[in-house]
Amino acid sequence: MKLTKQSGFTLTEIIIVIVILSVLTGFGIPRYMDTVQKAKQKDAASILRLIKGAQALRYTKTEKFYPISGTVNIDNINQTLNLSVLQPSDVVYECEAKDAGNDFLCKAYYPDKSSPKWTRTLSYEDQGTCTAGAGGKCYDIETNY
Repeated sequence: MKLTKQSGFTLTEIIIVIVILSVLTGFGIPRYMDTVQKAKQKDAASILRLIKGAQALRYTKTEKFYPISGTVNIDNINQTLNLSVLQPSDVVYECEAKDAGNDFLCKAYYPDKSSPKWTRTLSYEDQGTCTAGAGGKCYDIETNY
């Protein structure tokens, strides 16, 4: 009787491969999620800059920012400022009136306001350290993590 050599993997080899893949996945997934969050933050900052430009145009025409009172969502912002910003399903954009239309505050954040993962804020308010000139108004984009 002749013995033939069979090819295949041993149980030990398969377990080692599974352990290595688990370790690599454990490092890769959190890094991927961080990259996704950073991309969303940059997207939010660009959308807020777009809103800032539209607000500046509106102010030159009407001498008031939008909204004059209350808080509005991205649909109202798009309609009034003639924009076409698409809101991702997990990020909320809204603008709030300050000083009866003389200032505004726009935010991009996760819907869970009690503990957002991050918030991007664009404000146009009187600031003592404004680089636009003494006593002037300037835009400020802040990030809170």
